[in-house]
Amino acid sequence: MWRQRKWRQLLNLIDHLPRASFYIQAITMDEEYAAAVSGQPIDRPRALLSDYSPEVELLAAVFDRLGELINVQIMRGQGKAQSLEPWPRPVTAMQVLEDRSKRDQHRRLVERMVPK
Repeated sequence: MWRQRKWRQLLNLIDHLPRASFYIQAITMDEEYAAAVSGQPIDRPRALLSDYSPEVELLAAVFDRLGELINVQIMRGQGKAQSLEPWPRPVTAMQVLEDRSKRDQHRRLVERMVPK
């Protein structure tokens, strides 16, 4: 593909490599690349549906339950429960639209209730 100058096809293949590939490892260990993107804002990576196998789903559930058990043990010792983030789940376009709709609805309600 490189010699045939099929750039789009080559970039599509590279973009669809799994997170655990040698390419991704090489990019994350490249100091020049890190320096080039260091000033840019970084979005929190989302879990991809293609990486979310049944095994990952079960591990996410175990991770979440383990956090709850840790909090129970902390509270048993008269401590304050920690705020633990659940394991990231994949987000679909429908969920994004629903969340946006709920935020817009809330914003409109606040605008009606709170005088300016």
